Amino acid sequence: MVEDPNKLELLNLNSSPGSKNVFSDFKGSSTTDYSYHIAVEQAVGLEKTYITDMAMETSSDCTLRFAVALSNKSCSVYNLSNTQFSLISSLKGHEKSVNNVRFSPKSENMVYTGSLDGKIRIWDLRRQNCVKELKDDNGIKPLSCFDVSFDDKLICAGSELYDGDAFILFWDIRSRKLLGGYWESHTDDLTQVSFHPEKANFIASSSVDGLINTFDISQNDEDEALKHSLNTESSVAKVRWHKNNYLSCITHTEVVQLWNIEEGRPDISLSREKLGEVLKSTNSDDTYVIDVHQKSNDNLFVLAGSSTGKGECLKMLEIEENKVYATEFIGNRQIVRTSTYNPETQLLCTAGESGYISVWKPGEPSEKVKCGLKKISKTRNKHKSKPY
Repeated sequence: MVEDPNKLELLNLNSSPGSKNVFSDFKGSSTTDYSYHIAVEQAVGLEKTYITDMAMETSSDCTLRFAVALSNKSCSVYNLSNTQFSLISSLKGHEKSVNNVRFSPKSENMVYTGSLDGKIRIWDLRRQNCVKELKDDNGIKPLSCFDVSFDDKLICAGSELYDGDAFILFWDIRSRKLLGGYWESHTDDLTQVSFHPEKANFIASSSVDGLINTFDISQNDEDEALKHSLNTESSVAKVRWHKNNYLSCITHTEVVQLWNIEEGRPDISLSREKLGEVLKSTNSDDTYVIDVHQKSNDNLFVLAGSSTGKGECLKMLEIEENKVYATEFIGNRQIVRTSTYNPETQLLCTAGESGYISVWKPGEPSEKVKCGLKKISKTRNKHKSKPY
């Protein structure tokens, strides 16, 4: 473990004077004058299959493309043109559950999948098969999460505990070479690793041990690379980068925290009980959080729901100053487990336990979904990293 306390900012939520519960002094919640409706929806199969993760991109012909990781150890890829879904490919080959899926940031025909079988598979949709496989030949680690750098050069993966250590591993995508890893900064299963959206040398990691760590992987060793260690005091399920060096996290107890990593403190903490009040849930224990997204005006919103009944309750909770604005989703029929959001078009896509991909947009249910997204830049940036 890193022993020099001067190299870390080890922060406890309760002891940080800058943290606040946004509901402790907020002026109430309001319902927005619009709602989200389903523009188009697709079932992933006839059998009982649930979706564990989802990725979305825009193809060169301006159609939306979805990749969904499924509970049957496979991954399905769909095109969405106007209001019509079409299955492009069904990717099979993992021996255990597929927990993450990503599109290549630079090539629309490449898809990455990660699994507890210890392998990251790279699929070419034109060939309909796996073209590369990344693993640790020194011992197969049960990979619980992974991410791809925005320049499409590196893959980072986190593991469950393996021989008492929790690993963060790095591969060069082009050469398939394992560059090295970290295993001293977390003490329990990794739940997520996330590259910074604009800085390819920076990653954030979260773990069951309650820590969110940030690393500068251009440094020579793990001790120098570790920049922040943020103690949430709860098992962390998910972490996401936002603008201005903010990180949001969702804990396994359904608490949402927003951290300012430059100041090293949580600015906002949203408890499950208070989220349940805004959702108007009869039982706060049924409240669950899917993700935190950022709108085009930089406001953050929490996507949350209730598992009461058939899980129909789903709302967007937008945080602005000391008030929360709730937007209802009309027509939801599943407990949602994953979501993607495009701030330019306001399209929000959800997937979950009943096996539906749902594309939502604000307005009336009769309005058709339109693509209107910008093409992904193909510019490559120079990158130097030493993650070992």
